[in-house]
Amino acid sequence: DFQLSRIAAGEYDEYIRSWARGSKAFKRRVYLRFAHEMNYGRYPWAVGVNGNTGADYIAAWNRVYDIFVEEKAWNVSLVWSPGIEYEGTTPYEDAYPGAERVDMVGLSGYNGGSVLPWGGWQSFDKLFGASYAHLGVLAPGKKVVIAEVGSVEEGGSKADWIRHALMVDVTWKYPLIDAVIWFNESREADWRLETSEEAIRAVRESRLARGLMRSSRGLMRSSPLRLSAFGMTSGRGLVEDSTTE
Repeated sequence: DFQLSRIAAGEYDEYIRSWARGSKAFKRRVYLRFAHEMNYGRYPWAVGVNGNTGADYIAAWNRVYDIFVEEKAWNVSLVWSPGIEYEGTTPYEDAYPGAERVDMVGLSGYNGGSVLPWGGWQSFDKLFGASYAHLGVLAPGKKVVIAEVGSVEEGGSKADWIRHALMVDVTWKYPLIDAVIWFNESREADWRLETSEEAIRAVRESRLARGLMRSSRGLMRSSPLRLSAFGMTSGRGLVEDSTTE
């Protein structure tokens, strides 16, 4: 029975302050994805759960933001990170704290193919396109992190899905995407990158091709796109970047 109003009222100030101080002491860039996917009903902090409202969410966010500012944790970037929109989710506008208190925005979405009973096989563009466009209006100019993404093998070609997502969509169609974090776990479905040799090869080919396009054409972002995998356990060296700098 968790309520966001308890954060806004200061009940967790010391706990939050300890994180601000610890992050500051780390002395490297930290991306803090506070209370993610607040637009879905699956988490206790979500809007519409435990009596939480959009105003409660914004007030809790502001409390966290203010504490990190008070502690001078300037190396921390706060990432406002809803899930992709679909029918029945909370509108982004209801829980957006505002441009001055958000450093970066994030999105999460999954291609469940024929494994899960919703959605079917969906391309990266179909999953993220409308939500990315909405963020462009709500938070113009903010860098975007794909905070969670995954694809199954069943229902299509996972390797082709990865190639098209990284070499076409992210590289050419979504210029504000600054990082992609693959959800490298087997939960509900097997999202892991290493589900097949073809998928592993696609990741490696995509990273190499993106680098060559940047160096030869000079058309990409000024800084390299970061690809990381949450929960990577295989040790195969598929990804080399982390979500800290």
